[in-house]
Amino acid sequence: MSVHDIHIPHRQLPLRVSWDSPEPDSPDADRRYGDHALMLGTLSILLFWTFGAGLLVGYAALIAGGMSTNSRSNIESASPIPVEPFLGMATGLIGIVTGAAFLVIIHDQM
Repeated sequence: MSVHDIHIPHRQLPLRVSWDSPEPDSPDADRRYGDHALMLGTLSILLFWTFGAGLLVGYAALIAGGMSTNSRSNIESASPIPVEPFLGMATGLIGIVTGAAFLVIIHDQM
């Protein structure tokens, strides 16, 4: 008997782990981008001084907020659009403006 002959059964893990996230086909699936937009917008403000990283994260916040507000499920549903996408887009825009201003100030001092 060799090591290769020993079979140790393993547990099968679930294919999908869920932390109360919406199902992919549910109407709330596209609204999760609003939370992503808010997170990315806040991160862009925090990263404005990192020579362009705040700009990229701010653009990602604008894209995620736009995806959340322009989804078909939000248009077809009777419930109002949540405020998170708009806050995320606003904070992303603040991150873009502060990051660009930082790059201009640093460039002028060099």
